[in-house]
Order: sequence, then C-alpha cells, then structure tokens
Amino acid sequence: MMRILLLLFFCFTLVACASPRAGQGDTRRDEPEVPAVQNPAVVALQQEAERQRQAGNLAHAASALERALRISPRDPVLRVQLGRLRIEQGNPFQAKELARMGVVYAEGQPLVEAEAWDVIADAERAIGNQVEATLADQEATRLRGQ
Repeated sequence: MMRILLLLFFCFTLVACASPRAGQGDTRRDEPEVPAVQNPAVVALQQEAERQRQAGNLAHAASALERALRISPRDPVLRVQLGRLRIEQGNPFQAKELARMGVVYAEGQPLVEAEAWDVIADAERAIGNQVEATLADQEATRLRGQ
C-alpha cells in the first residue's frame, strides 16, 4: 500500500512539473488588444467629461468621470482619464492612486497599463519624486515595447 501511495505521489509530482507542449502555452500576450464593449452611459459620460475639460470646467469633468466609474468601477481607462484630470486639478496624490488601480485593472492590456504608468510618472513629478517618476517612465516604455 505504501508503494502505491509513493508511486502516485511521484506521478502527481511529475504531472505538476510538466510544461505545456509546444503550441499549447499561454498565448494571450500574442493576441492583439481588443477594446471591451463599453456601456453607452459610460461612453456618454466620457464624452461629457471631455467637453467639460475642454471648456475648463474641471470639477464638472471630474464629476462625469466619477459617475462613469460608479457604473464601471473596474474600467482602467476611466481611472487613467480621471487620474490625468486630477493632475490638472493639482491633486497628484489622488491621480497616483487612481492610476495604480488602473494598472491593476489593465492586466493583459499593455498599452492601457503604459498610459497608467505615464499618469503615475506625471503625478510623482508633481509631488517632487523624480526617482519614482523615472521608474514609472521606464515601466511605461517597457510596456509599449511588448
């Protein structure tokens, strides 16, 4: 009985350590990014936010993006857009936090991740953290190179 258990343990260990055969690996990085279909209300709020931003009404623009985030809280693009707006409003700390969450939610979307890292870099520069800004710039560049 002990031999059978030992043999089973050995077999399961080998199976767990096996790598996928050629062509069966994770190919998600090779696939082109396909933008997710957005809720029409979110799209309308993004457009309203951009109109308000261009008119200089940053508070109204932020309000529109915050409403969009309540509808679609895991949307990394919304977080990046609101982060950029927060920098324009002079709130780099909030911009950095929004962009960090954007990085988390943009997993598998390197271009969106790169945009979030750009916001982090701009926020760090606004705060006065040049070293962190440089590191964030490097991460954005790395992601764009994929």
